[in-house]
Amino acid sequence: MSSLWLFRASISGLIFAFWVTTSLATEAYDHGDPSDIEQLLLERINETRANPGPTANRLGVKLNDALARQPLVFHSALVNSSKAHSDFLIANNKSSHVGAGNSTALQRMATAGYPFGGSYEGWAENLGLHETTGFTDEGVLHRTQDLIFKSAEHRQWLLQPFFREVGLGVVFGRTSVRGAKQDVIVITEKFATSGASPNATSDGSFIQGVVYDDANSNARYDLGEGIPGVTVTPNAGSTYHGVTSLSGGYAIPMADYHGPVTLAFSGDSLSHSIDMTMTGGRSSKADLRKQEVPEPAPPIFEAAPPADPSTHAVPILEISRTADESITLALPAGTAADRPMALLHSNDLQNWVPLHASLEASIALPTNYRQGYYRLAPQP
Repeated sequence: MSSLWLFRASISGLIFAFWVTTSLATEAYDHGDPSDIEQLLLERINETRANPGPTANRLGVKLNDALARQPLVFHSALVNSSKAHSDFLIANNKSSHVGAGNSTALQRMATAGYPFGGSYEGWAENLGLHETTGFTDEGVLHRTQDLIFKSAEHRQWLLQPFFREVGLGVVFGRTSVRGAKQDVIVITEKFATSGASPNATSDGSFIQGVVYDDANSNARYDLGEGIPGVTVTPNAGSTYHGVTSLSGGYAIPMADYHGPVTLAFSGDSLSHSIDMTMTGGRSSKADLRKQEVPEPAPPIFEAAPPADPSTHAVPILEISRTADESITLALPAGTAADRPMALLHSNDLQNWVPLHASLEASIALPTNYRQGYYRLAPQP
């Protein structure tokens, strides 16, 4: 029989607003280094915040309202603080909001570096502990989060519109449950908003999302699908750009920017843009699924100038590219050599290497010949 323990801490805060100017993105924003399963949990939480009704109906929960909430964004200090507290609970066989050195949740957030201050702030902490016997890692994560949602005290923090930033610490280990050692999952969820956060305004917002390779074609982020090292640059509204972490997630503070913005994604062979509209005071989500990025147009390979009168300079075109990136070259329609020709390749237009005994209509080339120059020469 599985068990769940839930714990909560309170929110405090006061909201004021002021305006700041914006400029082009120049500085990389560090949203932390969440694990794949922590990124997956954030995706699950943000799906619920965007549309709470289906989750509530599935779990038999009656909501006061099913309005959409803005997505939460990872903050590096909250991520680190959440992981550290989950580790502490497992190491010390505890289930408590009291942490190392008798610290409170607020103290742990501040000590980790979350910038409380400014004219408004608020925070909260949820904890969940569940036995993992009989569950996959992903399965017990979803089950534990469902039980957290079903608790009214915890659900108010999950769905609190005031919060913008979050830290999630998902740790697996062994601890004492009912007097016996058990394999468990511990989830620490820290929610916060602060006037000292990088967007520095109560009307501020973020763009966040995940870049992923949808290996199972279900159009959702799953474990192991994140693409790291992709740069995400807005063309307006921020002094920051995002870089995807190992989990594939990114975040960009957008201050109080209102209006259209284009996000340029680049890196890991990706080159794509997404157009969206920001409303000041509300964060937005922009995911990039690798399978939705159009394939680049095939390049045209021009033949090198003839080295001597006996060498024919005939245009050669790339006509297809396979999944393993081998390419097929062919003569353009209406072009023909007047005698049997050999296909030559060069990287420097000086040293030529024969690739094939004869080019009749087309030829498939291996990946190591994807770049360079090609020409046709008469057969000896």
